[in-house]
Amino acid sequence: MLIVEKRDDISTLRALGADTGLVRAVFRTEGFLICGLGAVAGMTLGVATTLSQQYFGLIEIPAETFLTKSYPVEFRPTDLAVVAASFAAVAALLSNITVRSMIKTDRL
Repeated sequence: MLIVEKRDDISTLRALGADTGLVRAVFRTEGFLICGLGAVAGMTLGVATTLSQQYFGLIEIPAETFLTKSYPVEFRPTDLAVVAASFAAVAALLSNITVRSMIKTDRL
């Protein structure tokens, strides 16, 4: 989507002397930055929500018969690392697929 919207930017880069490899690198890097910003925001919000539930019990279970009054959660750094690694792999795959699909159709 970014490459389709940025045709004028591609022609400006070409006029400045950028080759296909540089144009690919620019769009790949832009895709990584957008994905990275979303990942950091999402993981920050997720960790904050999990820790608040773990320590303050914001979401309560309405029944009186349970041993705990709030929904039990536990923050594990290894879970966060697995999510970050999975997200990075998917972001890299999608960024490369997008750039390659534009190259195959000779739009770059």
